[in-house]
Amino acid sequence: MRAFSGSHGRPRIRLLTLAFGLLAAWGVARGDDDPILAKLETAQVDFEARIAKARESLLKRFDEAIEGRRKLGKLDELTAVQAARDAFELERTLPDPNEALGQALARGGRQYQSGRDKARKRLQNAYEAAVAALTRADRRDDARRIRDELDALAEEWAADAPKRDFEAIDPRGRPRNFQPGKVAAIAVWAEKDPNDGRWTWRIRMTPLVKDRVISGTIAVDGGTIEGYQLCGIGKGRFADNAWQPDPSTLRFDVRLPKGSEDGLDFRVAGRDAVLTIEARNGNGEGGAKAFLIGSQGTNPGRHPFRLSNAIPAGAGR
Repeated sequence: MRAFSGSHGRPRIRLLTLAFGLLAAWGVARGDDDPILAKLETAQVDFEARIAKARESLLKRFDEAIEGRRKLGKLDELTAVQAARDAFELERTLPDPNEALGQALARGGRQYQSGRDKARKRLQNAYEAAVAALTRADRRDDARRIRDELDALAEEWAADAPKRDFEAIDPRGRPRNFQPGKVAAIAVWAEKDPNDGRWTWRIRMTPLVKDRVISGTIAVDGGTIEGYQLCGIGKGRFADNAWQPDPSTLRFDVRLPKGSEDGLDFRVAGRDAVLTIEARNGNGEGGAKAFLIGSQGTNPGRHPFRLSNAIPAGAGR
């Protein structure tokens, strides 16, 4: 019987063994003699290869980060990165963005998760296609067994999902204490569009005494960024810029004259998605106290910080 890999590509025993290993016991032809099951087995092998590739890519990022901290003599950061690597290996915990780990590892974690989720979706599609083909062939018992295996995989994957810690802040409503020209701040909130009833995330920024360039990144776990729009009217040296290096990431440079208000709007697909938000000025300065979230203008507990898309997406339905 083929040992099936978990989410990290490591073979491990599961309570329900793969259908491929039980075909003989069921009296079903093996994949070599059955084109439907042969196609499904090919999809399994492809899945394992994709998971292994994603895993090795992230482990390489960890090892590079560990070596970099070692060369710089940064013991505390090295220890934190090693602990994060161990957590990934043993507990399937993805690296969370913070100062010790850095954004490079956070991006690596998001890329791993994206690759893993795509591989799972491909395998799920292969299972569903096999169930449909077996049903059309009037092999209903075999179709039920393959579907049971798919249900077991779905349950395993759900239990294997990474822990997503995020700020317990309601992001709905423009911060009442956000006053352009009177306080240097970055406001973040979600607002329901009266035209189509969908929720839009908004980020607005204002400098106090000097012109500023605010650069930032919005990264989405468990979802994608569906679209965005810059809201500024600046031209020349105050022209803004935003771009998406991948469907789950949005980066921006917003140039603000002192006392002005500028920013961008975007939408997130995925009710259970979690947003990681980071923004700093041209000097690399930035901190949690600069951010005002939701109508209460609450400061996040750290920076970068994470917000759940479930609150606005699940509200007012």
